[in-house]
Amino acid sequence: MSSHSCLCGSQQAYDTCCGVFIEHRGYPQTAEQLMRSRYVAYALGHIAYLIETAHPSQQPTLDEASIRRFSAENRWEKLQILATAQGLAQDTTGKVAFKAYYTDAKGYKREHYENSTFQKIAGRWYYESGTYDLPKQVQVNRNEPCLCGSGKKYKKCCGA
Repeated sequence: MSSHSCLCGSQQAYDTCCGVFIEHRGYPQTAEQLMRSRYVAYALGHIAYLIETAHPSQQPTLDEASIRRFSAENRWEKLQILATAQGLAQDTTGKVAFKAYYTDAKGYKREHYENSTFQKIAGRWYYESGTYDLPKQVQVNRNEPCLCGSGKKYKKCCGA
């Protein structure tokens, strides 16, 4: 059992926090728990978990190699939950607004802002979609990986 603090910022040990979900010992009971565990999966390179927790309609279209590259090329530093709406154990939909801090492969400090939506299907939460409201001071080169984590270049994704 790991005594290291979970990277999601919960102040709990990884093994009793997001590790429970990523290592398939349980399912997130809230949309926020799923959001936090997906951030940790990006940070630790658990790409299969990212794909399996995406909405089932999206799973066949996800580019595993691109997601893996995006995960590995960045040093994930901190997750900040900004707001939640619904997404509790008894709900079937939820929203989580967050900011993820990371350093990219070129050494640039980045902040990823996202307003995510989640859906519960057959008792299990899935990431459905996100909107990316970047502050004006964040500049993204059109040929860099998109900040949404799709693995596509910004110009072919959120910058289109």
